[in-house]
Amino acid sequence: MMLSIDRKIFNKFSYWSCFISAIGILILHTAFAGEIENEIYANTFSRLEQVKIQKKAQLLEFCESVRRQAGNIRSDRIMFDFFILKHRYYQLQKNTPPTEHARCAMEEYQTNILLHYAENYIQFYDLLLINPDGDIFFTIKKQADYHDNIFRGSLASSSFAAYLKSNPAEGYLDFEYYHPSDEPAAFFVEPVYDGKTLMGWFVLQWAVNKLNSLITDYENLGNTGEIFLVNQDQYTLNDARFIGDSTVLTKHLNAQNIQLKFQQRVGNLMIRDYRGFSCLTSFEVFSVMGSEWLLITKIDEDEILNEYFLRRQQSLQSQIIECLPRNYTPSPILLSSSKIKNVDMDEFRKVYPGEWAQTQGVSTCTVFIASYPERFAYMAHISPYDRIYGNDETDIVAQIMKRIHMYDVVQYELRNLRFFMVANHLRSLDSVLHYLLQDGFFLSQIHVLYNPQADVADVLFDTHSHEVEVTWMNQPNRQIVGFQISSPHTSLGMGLKGIIQRMGG
Repeated sequence: MMLSIDRKIFNKFSYWSCFISAIGILILHTAFAGEIENEIYANTFSRLEQVKIQKKAQLLEFCESVRRQAGNIRSDRIMFDFFILKHRYYQLQKNTPPTEHARCAMEEYQTNILLHYAENYIQFYDLLLINPDGDIFFTIKKQADYHDNIFRGSLASSSFAAYLKSNPAEGYLDFEYYHPSDEPAAFFVEPVYDGKTLMGWFVLQWAVNKLNSLITDYENLGNTGEIFLVNQDQYTLNDARFIGDSTVLTKHLNAQNIQLKFQQRVGNLMIRDYRGFSCLTSFEVFSVMGSEWLLITKIDEDEILNEYFLRRQQSLQSQIIECLPRNYTPSPILLSSSKIKNVDMDEFRKVYPGEWAQTQGVSTCTVFIASYPERFAYMAHISPYDRIYGNDETDIVAQIMKRIHMYDVVQYELRNLRFFMVANHLRSLDSVLHYLLQDGFFLSQIHVLYNPQADVADVLFDTHSHEVEVTWMNQPNRQIVGFQISSPHTSLGMGLKGIIQRMGG
């Protein structure tokens, strides 16, 4: 009886112990998942917010200094006197050519004005003096707008002309393309009065260059971070980091993303950016001199996943490999081209669109493929004597990467490369990963096709489909045990995201 009671007590104790343990495991799992979410995403959003706050403060301070400098011309007696005298000179010479003495005196006067302008209005690209009829009777730069008429000439249809027709007391016109300078420009308009009579306007032309330089400082934003300043027409006011040509007022960002941000005003979002990459963004809409600008700070999800992986590589790498799909197909892979280049052991070859690369009998070796869709691919059959195995007879991965960097791609195109490893073992994985990650590539660019149950593999790379096709076999008779094709799900980046999602779920 005593034994029976003890067993009941023991059973109850065991039940509650298991129950408490289960709760403990769930709590730990949830806490760990929360820790991961904070470490990867929440911390990154916080970092982006800090950069955004700092950049907004810099922008507002810079714009205020420009606005103050523009406003100073209102009380600048030297510039007022020059406006009046230069306008009289302009009107007189319409009917009577100036004497040599008058012309020389005006040139000397203008030289002094240029020095005064350089000392007091250096923020501005040009200064235009315009009379009430719209005649641009003086400019610093003497570009195509000099002696044009803003109401009747080539600028008549511009928003600049429409703005002056309203006779503003003072004002600011946000950046738009200005064809006389062949670049974007904003304008500060200051009316000139002689008593109560409007004599015309000082118009200070503000180039976008300094604003662009201020925005395109990517400190604390890693290798993929960007900052964008966007106007209400959804055009960028600065250059993109990953586009070679200027994007100022020429690049529309994703319309849906931008509309949503203007509506929400402030926040953090995961988006697919103009390059098609998943990004974390922090944004805010704010007013500057009557215009609304959207400030965006962003960084690629791939980069923060890389950072997280490198901090925890020892524990994560094996988990990722285990999570990779073994998408074995039930039927053999059929060749669709006769342009096949065979790759022998300790060799690599380059193929182009329309060609295939093939290697056979991969057992203790590793197949390494570096490809750029629709341009080229390298396939290597690397033996255990190579550096990726800790030996030094060959260093094939380094050779391939040197060629790619030197001959095949420029820096901004590196993101389009894809890498594939095929092996029935993991002995070379650490070295290849170390090489690629240190070279700045992302887990999402690296694919691993791995089958520890097979003895040998034949590997084919199709430049048309951009797929690696593997026939897995067992010895001694090369008995086929499966066929595998690469896919987005064979990338290590996809594997890591899968682990994070499961932990968070």
